[in-house]
Amino acid sequence: MKTAIVTGSTKGIGLAISTALLGRGYFVFMNYANDSENAEAVKSKLSREYPGKFAVIHQPLETKEDVRRFHDEFTGHDEAGSGVDLLVLNAGCTDRAKWTELTWEKFSHVMDVNVNAPAELIRKFDGNLNNGGNIIMISSAMSVYPHAVSVPYTVSKSAVNGLTLALVKEYCGRNIRVNAILPGFVNTPWQKAKPEEQRQRICGKVALHRFAEPEEIAQAVMAIIDAGYINGALIPVDGSYCYS
Repeated sequence: MKTAIVTGSTKGIGLAISTALLGRGYFVFMNYANDSENAEAVKSKLSREYPGKFAVIHQPLETKEDVRRFHDEFTGHDEAGSGVDLLVLNAGCTDRAKWTELTWEKFSHVMDVNVNAPAELIRKFDGNLNNGGNIIMISSAMSVYPHAVSVPYTVSKSAVNGLTLALVKEYCGRNIRVNAILPGFVNTPWQKAKPEEQRQRICGKVALHRFAEPEEIAQAVMAIIDAGYINGALIPVDGSYCYS
């Protein structure tokens, strides 16, 4: 049985990725930072469908110490002994404060969650990664199309793209592929909560005139796993954003 870790995976894109991997027979280590009520509901549902095939680790991933605790929790599971075949770095955050109102602390927090913690996770799990495996970053189309209402998010996701490319040579000797997926607007709980008028304006900027479903981002993850020659790629899954 192959083993995967998916961060930020009890909602939205992360949950869709985890569910798709469970369907393929992976043992999946899932993770969340908050909303324990939702996490318990997810655990209950998945336990009926995939009993004994997953573990859920409650751990924010913002600091070096957070990453250490997450790794310690992972290594405490029997399933950790087989190593990690797939590491999906999906957990992230944003801050929509106006540029002139952004503090050093707010900007740094977004960078820590979106860039520094994923980088530290890869370093921490380096010894657990199996040769021939995959590292997949969940970046964003906003790394290419700057989002004026969230400067630190755009900057951090651009850094994720750079980290992806930089790590290719680090891991090519072990035949570990490193890629990033750049989703556009996806029907996650956050996006569904937006006013319908705003959602329609967004759809008007997408060639397919709709939001993606989380399962469609999961399909891109599966495609990377299956296509063994995809490496060092920044793959947009945005329906062709800014088409109009």
